[in-house]
Amino acid sequence: MKKSAPRLLKVRIALAQAIAASLILGITSYLCTYDVLTAVWYTLGTLVLMQIWYFANVVLLVWQERKRSN
Repeated sequence: MKKSAPRLLKVRIALAQAIAASLILGITSYLCTYDVLTAVWYTLGTLVLMQIWYFANVVLLVWQERKRSN
């Protein structure tokens, strides 16, 4: 149980960083365009892209581990 706590903490930190980066992009896009809808789309777009990137990394790590075990 003690070994999983640091990993869970790293995941929480990574999630907080992703949300913070998306919010910063959303605020910046709002200040540049003064359009709330555009800012929301940019924010949601960055969150989706980060989720795709995270999923691709997890798949790559699983694939490498499976290849290493064979």
